[in-house]
Amino acid sequence: TGGTGNGASSPRLGGGLYIESTPVTLVDMHITHNSVSGAGSQGGGIYMSGVLGPIAVGLESRLTIKGRTVIDDNSSTGDGGGIFLGTGATIRVIGKTRIERNHAGLQGGGIAVANNDPLKSATLFVGSERSRAAYDGRSS
Repeated sequence: TGGTGNGASSPRLGGGLYIESTPVTLVDMHITHNSVSGAGSQGGGIYMSGVLGPIAVGLESRLTIKGRTVIDDNSSTGDGGGIFLGTGATIRVIGKTRIERNHAGLQGGGIAVANNDPLKSATLFVGSERSRAAYDGRSS
């Protein structure tokens, strides 16, 4: 609850936060000015892995964002400038969250989602950019 992930850089996954196969709730966080680059880069602000296979039974990859969380000005040379969700991961947004001014070189400036549609509720997307449309992680 509360806090900042600001100005980090990663060579591939999760510039600000890297989350693997666990439920996570962010409340009143600022995830800003983070980046990932290089081959296969995903999740400039947040990368959340999905859950695959029998070894993952009972694990959840669920991201809940509450309050006045801001995910702003993050970038990925690949997918998911603001947030990247792996296959099977879900997201729920509650409150006055803002996902804005994020940029992806490939798909999903605000949010890129791999092979599923886990968006559970609406939020405000302002000024996020993408070179190709992708909430589902595929190009149009």
